[in-house]
Amino acid sequence: MVTKKDIINMLKEFIAIYSSNNESWKSRAYQKSIRSINDYSGGRITTIEEWIKIPNIGKGIASKIVEFQQKGKVTKLNKLKRSIPSVNKLMELTQIPGVGIKKAKVICEKYNIKTLKGLYKKLEIGVLKDDWLINGLRTLKLRGDQKRIPIYKAYSYLAKATKELDKFGFIKQIIPAGSMRRVYATVKDIDVIVVIDDKMSREDAVKKIVKKYKLESSGKAKCYIPIGEGRFVDLYICHEKYLGTMLLYLTGSGEWNEFIRGIVKKKGGKLNQYCLIRKGKKEYFKSERKLLKTILGRWVPPECREKARDIGGDDLVKLSDIKGDLHIHSTKSDGQNKPTEIAKACKELKYKYFGLADHLGKWTHRDLVEEDLLKWIKKFSKNKHKLAIKGLLGGEIDISKTGKLSIEESTIRKLDYMILSSHQSPGENLEHRYITNMEKFKDFEGIKILAHPINRNTKKSKMLEWDDINWLKIFQVAKACSFALEINGCIERMDLDWTLVRKAKLIGCKFHLSSDAHSLEGLLNMQTAVIVARKGKLTKKDVINCKL
Repeated sequence: MVTKKDIINMLKEFIAIYSSNNESWKSRAYQKSIRSINDYSGGRITTIEEWIKIPNIGKGIASKIVEFQQKGKVTKLNKLKRSIPSVNKLMELTQIPGVGIKKAKVICEKYNIKTLKGLYKKLEIGVLKDDWLINGLRTLKLRGDQKRIPIYKAYSYLAKATKELDKFGFIKQIIPAGSMRRVYATVKDIDVIVVIDDKMSREDAVKKIVKKYKLESSGKAKCYIPIGEGRFVDLYICHEKYLGTMLLYLTGSGEWNEFIRGIVKKKGGKLNQYCLIRKGKKEYFKSERKLLKTILGRWVPPECREKARDIGGDDLVKLSDIKGDLHIHSTKSDGQNKPTEIAKACKELKYKYFGLADHLGKWTHRDLVEEDLLKWIKKFSKNKHKLAIKGLLGGEIDISKTGKLSIEESTIRKLDYMILSSHQSPGENLEHRYITNMEKFKDFEGIKILAHPINRNTKKSKMLEWDDINWLKIFQVAKACSFALEINGCIERMDLDWTLVRKAKLIGCKFHLSSDAHSLEGLLNMQTAVIVARKGKLTKKDVINCKL
């Protein structure tokens, strides 16, 4: 089956061809269509009529997508490839850091080569003269094919790098940038801004760093250091004078940066990583906040900078708005702490209430079985007045791959609230499993939550790649049945994804921000849930646990 990823890769081939032919308007059209496809979450599409309903996809692009879905190839693309036989080789060269399709074409003409392998041969015999290209090739060979990694792993790499960089006396600040600073679920490049003492030049700082690690610099103000497992941290060296513009430039996203540069350009100015140019004069900013206020008239937090026209907002949900957490596990299933300890910790977090949502049933290790659960309900009800703050008793109820619940319906209805989740074969028959069980509990009077809906768990290498799931339909049923969608704050989940949060908000869904804590330390996962909610443009009106 042709996946969304396959379609996007096919469209990227068109972009490469049109870019190499300097047909930029065609290239931009395909780039816009890719963005729209990435944003789409309404289930599998197979006809031209359906495709053209998606923004930025006209009949021409739609017909090529459908042909690709049906035949696995596109006649027009193959014809273009025959007319430009070197396009695949040009795309191969774009793996080199800093090389796009146009620069790849220049390299081929300048050094009379057709392949990346041929370029490496030129490097070996000492023919290449451009230092940036030599360094780029060596970097590419050293790094190999870098895959995206979960953000929690990127944080661990960053900690190693920070420990190493702290040994250099001339370094004043180390600030993560790119996907890490925007708190994206996965990261490809680990970009770090390194602020150095004004007395030292950037070139000298780079020389000292690369000398220690016996590596290559990537330019006069950029280098990298190894942190194990074939990974490197990219260092962008700057003085404090440039910090504001450097932070803005390197945080991204690319689409959001393009939007900001467009605003500056409309006002007759220019913006780069070192300065803002207005009326022919260069302006330098130590403060990113001041820079953004100069351009936009307001501050936009890094987590809110994803799509064009994202400008944050004072009404976005904040951590201080959260009144309680209903997805916490205790020693009754696989948690590490007793209910009394959890209650005390939640009070210290200034919550007004908390909820225990231990695993119910007998499908996974240490779950509460039916008989024990009934006893636990009675005991909790009898003793909850002794807790430090208001306590609610719910449960995380698993849906099997056949749609069966892990506990009897009659027992579930004795709980204060319920959380539905799907751990078994999470991508299989998911739409039917969710919808059937949400409709079954439409009349349940307590709070109802659909937990980590996309079942992303990057720690277990489970990623969302189920293109044929109709998320919009799931969200519509969730709204109709009064189920809140969970935003799970575990760093390996960050689920719902922010792109789907935006879709669900438009439908009118409500959300519950959860820590999914299995320890007292895990309660702090709520911070990540809030960040995802802010990326999804949620206000406290959208979040049920912003109310008492």
